[in-house]
Amino acid sequence: MKRLGADTLAYNRDNVPGPHSTPLAFFRKPLATLNVLDAQTRALREARCEIMADSAPKPLQIVLGGGACAIQGVGGYKERDPTLNIRPTDPRIYSDGFDFDKYINTGHIDIATHLAIDGDRQLLWSADETRIKSHHFTLPTLRKRPERSQEPGDMDGEENNNDDEDEDEIVGDISIAARHTFDSDGISTRFRGPIGLTDNGAKLLRSGREGVAIWDVDSAPVHGSSGKKTIGKKMRRANLMDGSWRDPDDFEEQVEVSSGSPLTSQLAFDASLGQVNITGWANDPSDRNKAMIAYTGYENYSVFGLDLVTGKRRNRYLGHGACVSHISTLAQDNTVFLSSCGDGVARLYDVRMSTPVMTMISTEEQIESSVLVSSGGGLYAFVGSTSYQSIKLWDLRAHCALYELSTGNNSVTSLGWDDEHQTLYAATECTSLDRMGYHHDYRWARAPNWEEDQWEGEEEEKGWPENATHDEDSFGYLFDAGQHSLFRYGFKDSADVSIIPAYGDGRPSSGDEYGGFW
Repeated sequence: MKRLGADTLAYNRDNVPGPHSTPLAFFRKPLATLNVLDAQTRALREARCEIMADSAPKPLQIVLGGGACAIQGVGGYKERDPTLNIRPTDPRIYSDGFDFDKYINTGHIDIATHLAIDGDRQLLWSADETRIKSHHFTLPTLRKRPERSQEPGDMDGEENNNDDEDEDEIVGDISIAARHTFDSDGISTRFRGPIGLTDNGAKLLRSGREGVAIWDVDSAPVHGSSGKKTIGKKMRRANLMDGSWRDPDDFEEQVEVSSGSPLTSQLAFDASLGQVNITGWANDPSDRNKAMIAYTGYENYSVFGLDLVTGKRRNRYLGHGACVSHISTLAQDNTVFLSSCGDGVARLYDVRMSTPVMTMISTEEQIESSVLVSSGGGLYAFVGSTSYQSIKLWDLRAHCALYELSTGNNSVTSLGWDDEHQTLYAATECTSLDRMGYHHDYRWARAPNWEEDQWEGEEEEKGWPENATHDEDSFGYLFDAGQHSLFRYGFKDSADVSIIPAYGDGRPSSGDEYGGFW
């Protein structure tokens, strides 16, 4: 596959399927015509989407569930603090903008690197090296606006042409309450691996070198109605600060001091597995409550099915040439999963077979995340990339890529699909932005001839990263994000292609003129 960059292909309007396809999608060739397409599938295949973006701390992971999208990352001075934000996924709630979110002070001691969500219980779980914490979330609701009664003096039969009164109104706000704290740093065995949920959220799991720790969620003590009740022993902040990189003032205000609940039970790995360093996992689509698809780190690039009853390995999945970074499954399908790998390949597996049934080659780079999508009887995959700085949509039945979506020259860290609202979420990192908030290695952008209208009325020129994979004419609209961003690609048949993120503020600079958080 040809790599974009200095030899990038220019945007070709003749390849665009129609007027509702976003200009931030690049089609290498015209799409094959399919006779029968429902509106949702047509929108997906033809990149009929409205794109919004919001600035975010440097992202690590996103999860979706319970009508919410949560993004976990790092922020604060020199990116030393854990961050967690949550927002509703109902597009009607943020129709006037995509910045309707809430920051959660998780109370963690260190950077939290693992995240899970229970949509039914409305619990958001996050974990640092020593503790697991949950927060209960409540989202705004929508209700019909009450009909306006006729005021004295109104003319009989006069119509009310106020469109705002026909819209639903938002009731309430995002509310957060601390709920659980689990101690995963036991005396004999430490569990510092990924977290997961089974039994429909009734059990929380965390892996360790020798087995899996299990907590019974419903019987575990909670932080009380105030969210401030201590669980377990109260730890001294002075002791917790030893060896910490965090700012002492932030530490005092943001760290919760409960030692947490001990585990309920423990599953030991079978002797055939020995000590294994599980770095990530997902519920096995063939048996979501009793098995996981797990993967390891640099030891052997292993991917295998783990039986949560016996601790034995169910099966092995071969073919990975580097560390696996993510696994995606489908709620509607109990036979397939998709792996993302550091060798630049996303692989589709049937759980009954040890080798992939299809491979999607991006480039020789790390693929941090990919996500499966089912639509109109077809199977698709969005594959995000790091140095390639875009998201490709693959038609898995046709074994081909349909198009790629712009991420504004940002690397893709994590992807999530909201099936209810036909929306793709992408957490992205601006690699030209340092941890102090300054931009580096920017040049002045060179606008294509057909983009000159976009710059009419602009008072200053726009910047473009020197190390950008794409050129300015790679897409039908000139766009650079210039910051870590959470993107929302909302697919709809009659998409308004003018809904596009604002241009970022990355510029060439020899000093403090542009950027800087502190």
